[in-house]
Amino acid sequence: MTAITVISVTLLYVTLLFVIAWLGDVRSGTIDRLWRSRWFATPVYCLTLTVYNTSWSFYGSVGRATSAGWTFLPIYIGPVLVLVFCQPLLRRLVAIAKAQNATSLSDLLAARYGKSQLLAAVVTLCSLAAVLPYIALQLKALAVTFDIVTGLKTPADAPIWRDTSFASAILMAIFVVTFGVRYSHSSERHRGLMLAVAMEGVIKLLAFVIVGMFIVFGFFDGPGDILGQAIARIPDDATRILAPNFALPGWYGQTLIAGLALICMPHLFQVVVVESERSSDLNAARIFFPAYLGILSLFMVPIALAGLLTFGDGVAPDSFVIALPIAFDSPTIAALAFFGGLSAATGMTIVATLSLATMLCNDVIMPVILRRRKDDLGGEDVSATLLRVRRVAVAIIMLLAFAMHRLVVSGYPLTEIGLVSFVATAQFGPAVIVGIYSSRPHMPAAVAGIVGGLTIWAWMLLLPRTISTSLLPPLLPGLGESDPITAATVLSLAANLALLYAFSRHRSARQADGFASPAPAVETLADLKALAVRFIGADATERGFRQLAAQNGNRALDHPVDSRAIDFTENLLAGAIGTPSARVVMTAALRRDQPFDEGARRALETASEVLRLNYQLLQGTLDGVRQGICAFDNELRITAWNRRFCEVLAFPSDLLRVGMPLAEVISFNLSREEYSGHDIPALVINRDLARQRWPYIYERKRPDGTVLEITYDRIGDQGYVSTYTDVTERHRAAERLRAANEGLEERVAQRTRQLQAAKSEAERANAGKSQFIAAASHDLLQPLNAARLFVSAIAEELRPARSGTARETAELAANAGDALSAAEALIEALMDISAFDGGAIHPKVRPFRLSDILEPLENEFRMLASDKGLAFRARACPLVVESDPQLLRRLLQNLLSNAVRHTERGGVLLGWRRRGDSVRIEIWDTGTGIPADQHDAIFREFYRIRPPGGGATPGLGLGLAIVERTARLLGHPIGLRSQPGRGSLFHITVALAREQRVPSPERASRPGETTRTLDILVVDDDARIRSGMVALIERWGHRVTVSDGTTLPDAPPDLLLVDYHLDDDRTGFDFVAQANARWGRTLRIAFLTADRSAAIAERVRAAHALLLYKPVKPAALRRVILDAERAE
Repeated sequence: MTAITVISVTLLYVTLLFVIAWLGDVRSGTIDRLWRSRWFATPVYCLTLTVYNTSWSFYGSVGRATSAGWTFLPIYIGPVLVLVFCQPLLRRLVAIAKAQNATSLSDLLAARYGKSQLLAAVVTLCSLAAVLPYIALQLKALAVTFDIVTGLKTPADAPIWRDTSFASAILMAIFVVTFGVRYSHSSERHRGLMLAVAMEGVIKLLAFVIVGMFIVFGFFDGPGDILGQAIARIPDDATRILAPNFALPGWYGQTLIAGLALICMPHLFQVVVVESERSSDLNAARIFFPAYLGILSLFMVPIALAGLLTFGDGVAPDSFVIALPIAFDSPTIAALAFFGGLSAATGMTIVATLSLATMLCNDVIMPVILRRRKDDLGGEDVSATLLRVRRVAVAIIMLLAFAMHRLVVSGYPLTEIGLVSFVATAQFGPAVIVGIYSSRPHMPAAVAGIVGGLTIWAWMLLLPRTISTSLLPPLLPGLGESDPITAATVLSLAANLALLYAFSRHRSARQADGFASPAPAVETLADLKALAVRFIGADATERGFRQLAAQNGNRALDHPVDSRAIDFTENLLAGAIGTPSARVVMTAALRRDQPFDEGARRALETASEVLRLNYQLLQGTLDGVRQGICAFDNELRITAWNRRFCEVLAFPSDLLRVGMPLAEVISFNLSREEYSGHDIPALVINRDLARQRWPYIYERKRPDGTVLEITYDRIGDQGYVSTYTDVTERHRAAERLRAANEGLEERVAQRTRQLQAAKSEAERANAGKSQFIAAASHDLLQPLNAARLFVSAIAEELRPARSGTARETAELAANAGDALSAAEALIEALMDISAFDGGAIHPKVRPFRLSDILEPLENEFRMLASDKGLAFRARACPLVVESDPQLLRRLLQNLLSNAVRHTERGGVLLGWRRRGDSVRIEIWDTGTGIPADQHDAIFREFYRIRPPGGGATPGLGLGLAIVERTARLLGHPIGLRSQPGRGSLFHITVALAREQRVPSPERASRPGETTRTLDILVVDDDARIRSGMVALIERWGHRVTVSDGTTLPDAPPDLLLVDYHLDDDRTGFDFVAQANARWGRTLRIAFLTADRSAAIAERVRAAHALLLYKPVKPAALRRVILDAERAE
């Protein structure tokens, strides 16, 4: 890409950032509502944390992965550990910063250590020295990537105006001045600036992911391809990168300084602490930020390996992200990589410059100006001077960063520069963490620790990169000269903590250094107000002093000042110029010749500090609660509230104040029409506090639709507390329920249909398989039923025959009948097994001879085995068992079918063994066998054995699943022994009957036994069934008339055999009703159906009719006809 193109698109990108920042700063109802909504503000807050991911993360982490493998991870692990496991620390920091009106890290430390101006200045200057290399790192990354993407090569000694980083520094300085230094009160949220930073967080993530995807999946064939090529072509590099060495001290040292950086780097303190507005921000960040870092880290190692495979040692690893797309001739992806790096660099630079400028102005420059002019704080507008100083500080910081880039940083890797800055800012960690948890450390101890740690940092890390020196101390034993970062981390932090501890022990601890508190030269409240106007402007001062007036009983401005007014004004100024500078201003403004009594002053300061710490603890606790909370004294004046209280009621941030009467809050809500008529009784009830029962709970609906559950309760004798819980979702559910019940009479028909549909759906869900089989069984079994009738008719015709041919034909007919019976039994078994899971199958256990089922199975499978050339042997069994003969027969039939199917040579044996009070039926085969690892799997649905040669065995894999369900239903244990190549043994254990004698089965009646000829009407919509019934029944000596259900004979029959399901959705009952109406008398009826549902059986029984299930057994049909003969 040409330089003009890149510059043009870069300017468009910067313009976009300006537009986004401008939109974020617009003060309109819509924008303000967005910022008040946690669904908008919290994601923006989470995205601003991504300023942590600078060009170091975007480019340098790949370089680190290239040179040292997984050691790039500690800089990600550190902040994740802090966010996830140190939430109490972060919440405490935020609460204290809000309470102290702290606008920077130096401001917070100064407020903690006696409002020390010296400490604030030390922290500011040390932060400047530590962060300048980090800002210079961003400028270096921009310059290098610009040269790569444009193909230009800027000489090291090129003029300043030809250096890309100089133009970048100017643009970012303009951006910070425009959107970061607009107000003198720096504790106000930089909405526009933070919105732009959040947008950059999205851009750099999307850019890095897209570039990574194209490199891994576009230029290579995925991670596996990269890994395979790396192991084959660059094995040494691949081993170094892919094999993490957790024993390296650098892992732990870098994790420590990265975690401390989250609260000690000025720009990260700005976004983590200062910009946090609600308690939910940190909760969301502990989930979002680790996920963000995890996504970034996914592509680091693949890109590093891809770069080594493509370039070897010919290209700097820090530039792999942008050099790889160029090498593969993808200018669009290269441009995307450039703009991702641009977003990473500018986001950090903008926030870091803003935070450093605020610290430099408040803690170094302004105190000097104010001290020089302390005797003349008269008429000049100091807020304008404050803004000018901050803007100049921004320019100075940018120029210093550019100078460091030109003189020092350009020759060092990005990661090394970043780690150097991390070690420096980590020196603030002991003073911050120990200081907020312990009251013992004091200002000299904090200064000694910070200066001592930074001295070692400079000696071991900064000086070797700037001058040649032989005065460097030796590194710690075991760390080696290859890891100076870890050595400097350990030594500097150890020295820091040691000095902090030593100085704290040898000097008495106190909250603030003393200073003279003269009698006030500012005598009235009007004087204090005029002083505040010069620093924070008229509007902010007016709002603040309205709160002060309400707290002091609306005193006039000519009222003399008191300690409350002085403290209030100092806290107000601290938000604009920092706590130390505010103390200097107030001291100068109040000084006279006669000082206060020193003991009284110190006692007052100590009491104020205790109260302030207690307030911080209370406020931090309240802000961590999800409900809105507001406390009142006995006079119903506000004493405390939390942030959530203002959020749920949409109160302006400056509305509430300590001492504000509840009546004013109600008046404010009335002015914006917050209350409806239903709320007035609740407000009236709360006036009669003497008779009120506590707690008092009621609900109120706000104009925006939010429903609040409000609970008032007593706090002993100290007042009242109210909690506000958002119950909108609960009410919406209740509203939906009420809406469903309204207009019930008008929608009764619709509701009835819906209930019927719901009932039908429930029935289908509970008995889907059974209903399907009941519906399908009629058509499925009709052909088999017809075939059985025809075969039975042939058998009856040939039964008296004695000739050889006729006898053979009769045997064939009998065999055909047996085969049909087996097919019918199999289909019935499948239908029944399908209902097992629904609990629709109930075994009919009775005693029977085991030979009654073994002998037919022997006859059936002997022929099948013979067709395959197999031997089939069966052992006769005289024992009587307790089981369901039909289910047990189908179970054994399935096992025998499998044995014959899977046996190619040898034979099958059906045998049994008596085991005490049970018998074990065994089926042996010499087939292929079943591997041991498939013994359990074969009983699953649709599982087929995988033979050693590959492929799968024939069949659907349902037989053994049916066997397992049947055995479980019958309570018969089933077992398996098998080895591949040696055959299988399936066995099932059945309990013996107590009585080993059972009556012989009844002999079917012969046609010659007919006592009287009947007129029988057969009604069925299937012509084959009608023909089969005629052929069979006429051979029994009866007259048969048939109908398809649409016609009636002239005379009534003696017996009506009618199919339950007829054509055109008619049933046999419809035909019977028609017949009764025609003939005028009740008929003897037998219904025929394949539907085994309980509903049909119950209906037939209620009609005093008989029921035969298809396929109809001839013997059962003969019994019905004989009963009809006897009834006549």
